[in-house]
Amino acid sequence: MWKIVSIFLVTAALIIGMIGLGTASPSAEIRDWYDLDAIRHNLAGNYTLVNNLNSTTPGYEELAGPTANRRKGWKPIGASPYNVFTGSFNGQGYEIGDLFINRPDEDNVGLFGSVGYGVIKDIGVANVAVTGDGFVGGLVGSNSGNVSNSYSSGNVVGYSNAGGLVGDNSGTVNNSYSTGTVIGYSGVGGLVGANGASSNGIVSNSYSTGRVTGGGLVGVNDYGTVINSFWDTETSRQTASAGGRGKTTTEMKNATTFSGAGWNIIAVANPSTRNASYIWNIVDDQTYPLLSWHLSCYQGHISPTQIETETIPLGYFKLTVSPAEVCANIGEKIVIRCTIDCLINTIVDISSVNVLLFDSYGSMIRERAMTKYSAWSVNTVYTIVGDEAYYELKVTFTFPHGEPGQHSVYGAHSFPILIRK
Repeated sequence: MWKIVSIFLVTAALIIGMIGLGTASPSAEIRDWYDLDAIRHNLAGNYTLVNNLNSTTPGYEELAGPTANRRKGWKPIGASPYNVFTGSFNGQGYEIGDLFINRPDEDNVGLFGSVGYGVIKDIGVANVAVTGDGFVGGLVGSNSGNVSNSYSSGNVVGYSNAGGLVGDNSGTVNNSYSTGTVIGYSGVGGLVGANGASSNGIVSNSYSTGRVTGGGLVGVNDYGTVINSFWDTETSRQTASAGGRGKTTTEMKNATTFSGAGWNIIAVANPSTRNASYIWNIVDDQTYPLLSWHLSCYQGHISPTQIETETIPLGYFKLTVSPAEVCANIGEKIVIRCTIDCLINTIVDISSVNVLLFDSYGSMIRERAMTKYSAWSVNTVYTIVGDEAYYELKVTFTFPHGEPGQHSVYGAHSFPILIRK
């Protein structure tokens, strides 16, 4: 008896171990295409995208590029009605780019093939090339869950029920948009192909602008509802849709079109600014509505770019600072780096470099010393509190052979800190 129990326990352990191989755990962070691919092994898990994915990210050629999977490209996550994604996927304002799918004989085609009672939010899919048969979308093929605060761009091709963002929607699509081209035969829409084909499908506060061979916004709307949503009649080349209101390009770039429909939207000065207290931002009479996180975080939480600037007053030091802009969640750790070049022909001793944090009113709220890794290189790890609006650097120095100027503390230009709400 004990021998039988022991054999059973060992066998069970081996099976559990085998099941666990290559799977993504609940609340997993998605950093590359391998992590994204592992979602299919645990479709009920909770996932968070922590950086952009594109053709330069590890795993692309093998999993999501034109030569992947015998030239079929990406295999959709949850690709059948009986094997659907029921977890949560939080894009955090990041973007998945260059996705390639060529499966013209398959249904439920998109980054996610089928979404059951799952949640997908705050994600952009850009420069996608998606081809399928039925239920084809840039982000989701068939949706019975909730898709919100998301967008897609690129090309979607399907025979039936094809949409720029979602192919078939029996759930909700809210605060989202699509700018891509959509081509198909039946049930084709700029944003959603078929809405409410089987149950309570809802599209609200969303829009599309891409060229489409079917309905401007929605191709077919059987039992669904379309609320306060729009499409561009000029860029889509369509004057009809199964739901939504058609507007000219000029009207689609006018803030009153959307504020009058009850959207949570505000006009901002230019595309590089944002007001994150609103879901949507728009540069009045210049741009289509953009999700506020997209305005500030379209390159990810922390911009990889550096910036060169001279200290203030000018003429003594040049600083190379990274990141030039921060976009992060409260509690997220960022690395601030700086290298210093002396612009004067004399010996200089840098005694310290500090990070000064300011709020939106220009008041300094905290100061942090940076660590010197060499005479001219410093960095620090800083945890975002949530009240920061920008940071500056303060360089404190002395001239061992006599100070040529009157200043011993020099500041740098401001570098914005944008907090994800």
